[in-house]
Amino acid sequence: MDFHSNTLNQDLIRLVQALSARVKLPAIKQLILPQINIATDSKYTKFGLLLLEDNSSGFFYRLADVGDNTNQNLLTSLHAQADRLVGMDVATAAQWLDDENDLKIGIGMAAINAISQHVFTKIGYRPAGITPGHSHVERAKRSRHVGMVGYFAPIVKQLVELKIPLTVIELDPTLYQQRDQLTVTGDLTQLADTDYIICTASTLLNHSLEHILSHYANDRFFELIGPTCGCFADPLFARGVDLIGGSQVVDLAATRARIESGEPWSQAVDKFVIEADSYPEFPNLLVQLQQ
Repeated sequence: MDFHSNTLNQDLIRLVQALSARVKLPAIKQLILPQINIATDSKYTKFGLLLLEDNSSGFFYRLADVGDNTNQNLLTSLHAQADRLVGMDVATAAQWLDDENDLKIGIGMAAINAISQHVFTKIGYRPAGITPGHSHVERAKRSRHVGMVGYFAPIVKQLVELKIPLTVIELDPTLYQQRDQLTVTGDLTQLADTDYIICTASTLLNHSLEHILSHYANDRFFELIGPTCGCFADPLFARGVDLIGGSQVVDLAATRARIESGEPWSQAVDKFVIEADSYPEFPNLLVQLQQ
């Protein structure tokens, strides 16, 4: 398939449309969200889980609060939206990835993730688990200069302690700094010298990933990581992503309880990686699904 004549979002939607034209997809069962009156302002209150009728799932994430859209106001809007999603055609919801509304974009990405996980399960494809060879630190040790899009605090701490040159691109100016071998800036051109880039999956939601990838040659190793990146990998690999790291629910009851209370749910999921050399590619997925 040609992945260069449309935008990234359009290509992901196109795969879903090709799939839904050939096989019946399970409808949306529920969008699991934090409770509206939740007291914590933890980052986990921004996450949800879109559940399909067969319990396939995809993580939802909403972008940062803006203006008067407080956490509670946004959760109220989301809960109202969630009620309307029950029983909806998931392929229709997937088209929202190309919308202009942040909440709809998040739901659209969650729908594509859930559809992808449904297909992976149906054909018996299980992405590889995290191994020592996939360690950010180990790969960073072999790199000359690490780049990062999005401030992953635990990884930053590890690389700083190892004195590995690191440049982080971040939207939040309160994090900007320059010390020793660490630079945190909003200037994307500062990644020009890097040979290994770790990028947040939220760039899929704010439509910046394609712009970021267009800046760099393919000789850099580019990782896209985050719970909201559990989708068909073809359009990403075609644009220069080398590895996708996501999360798959293994304990639905525990994940539900922790999302609803705004607590960390990492113990209820397995992290996985999808790499180009072991990924079956969408046309093969489609053939296997129809057998």
